[in-house]
Amino acid sequence: MVSWNKCTRWLALATILCLFIACEGETDPPADPEDTNPPATDTVEPETITPPSDIGTTDTTPPPSECSQNVSCDVGPPECAAPLIAVAKGDCWGCGYPDTCTCSDGGPSLCDMVEPVCDEGWELATVGGCFECVNPTTCVSQNVQPPPPNECMDGVTCLMAPPICEEPLIPVAYEDCFGCGYPATCSCDDGSELTCKAMEPDCQNGTTMAIQDGCYACVDPMTCKVVDTPPPPPEPVDTCKDDADCIFTQFKTLITSTDECYCPYAEGCPALPVNKATHDARQAAFQEHCSEWYKDAKCTEPDCALPPIACENSQCVAAPDPPPSQCDTNVFCDGPVPDCAAPLIPVNKDGCWGCGHPDTCTCSNGPATCFMNPPVCDEGMEMATIDGCFQCVNPITCQPTTKPPEPAGECVADSGCTITKYKQLVATVADCFCPMCQNWPVTVAEHTARKNAWDNTCTAWEQQNPCPSPKCANPGTPACDNGTCIKIPPPDMP
Repeated sequence: MVSWNKCTRWLALATILCLFIACEGETDPPADPEDTNPPATDTVEPETITPPSDIGTTDTTPPPSECSQNVSCDVGPPECAAPLIAVAKGDCWGCGYPDTCTCSDGGPSLCDMVEPVCDEGWELATVGGCFECVNPTTCVSQNVQPPPPNECMDGVTCLMAPPICEEPLIPVAYEDCFGCGYPATCSCDDGSELTCKAMEPDCQNGTTMAIQDGCYACVDPMTCKVVDTPPPPPEPVDTCKDDADCIFTQFKTLITSTDECYCPYAEGCPALPVNKATHDARQAAFQEHCSEWYKDAKCTEPDCALPPIACENSQCVAAPDPPPSQCDTNVFCDGPVPDCAAPLIPVNKDGCWGCGHPDTCTCSNGPATCFMNPPVCDEGMEMATIDGCFQCVNPITCQPTTKPPEPAGECVADSGCTITKYKQLVATVADCFCPMCQNWPVTVAEHTARKNAWDNTCTAWEQQNPCPSPKCANPGTPACDNGTCIKIPPPDMP
């Protein structure tokens, strides 16, 4: 009984085991020996993923409002390749970047090229830091040949975009950033040859120096246009406090350009009295505008002995010679006293009579103030300063003239007469003669005039035409007879 019970238990266990193996065999069929991809032994089922229902369909989600305004056409938004989106282009649709609503990616233009001109219907865009002509609907680049690189922008280090320059100018490197300039020079120089004689200007207030139309100019580096320079400073007020403030200048005016240049000594030595500030300003202006011109002008510089200068009534003037204490002293000739027109009075003129002003005893009525050189007056004429300028005048009447006065022919006493060997008053070399014996009774003044005229005119003539030395008899004695000089024969002559 006990044995059977044991057998019965073992038999039940074996039956259960067989049933279990049979069930496993139906679930997992035997593996195919040729199968290289046996099923996974993991019996955990993976999570089922349901594909989206919109694959292969057009996105009908409207673009951002800021890029899709004013679209009025009936065409739907295009399919734009990411990251592009549908944007308004004109009154219809196109593609563009969300940040710009255009085909530009929003970055600055950094490449070294001139902005191209796109064909009709194409859009200019900045992509990847450079310019491109693109299809405005697809933002696809146009197959165009880019313009050559702008070598005038070499050296630019700033991050600013090139300026838009007015033709024919192009963007050029200026200092470490941009400016505008001519393509041939990469600057505001227009390519013309420097021909003017001006000094280089000191350009300030943001301007730069350029050579345009053959001369220097201060220009705006962004437009290359000449900047109007301020007017030159006014000439110093020509006043003085004492004689030390004054100087004779060779500079007539305060010049402002090369066109006004002149030879300072063209009219001789400096003769215009001015204060030193005026002279210094005119000299500085001349050096600024005319230093180069002067080198080629072949101007002369004479040796000059300047007269004294003075400050009178706050004005610089040529100091006049001090007049004598009296104007009618030391007159030794017997000629008649002239009838002088007021304000002139009879004065001593080289020992005889003439007319003159009471304060100068000459025909001069004041100091010289005009810019001219003293003239060389003919023999018998007097150089005078009348109304500030030099003139040659008749010493008897003080009237301007070019003809020397005739000497006085009347006498009042025998002492006013003499016997001269000069038969006439010569005016040119053609009038020269050999003075022989004393034969002509004349006044002392007339004899002096004839002798001085012959000495000044005929001395060189005599060297080529030697005159004989005659043996002369006693000429007699001069005398005054009713205002006329005569000669009285010597006692031994009939």
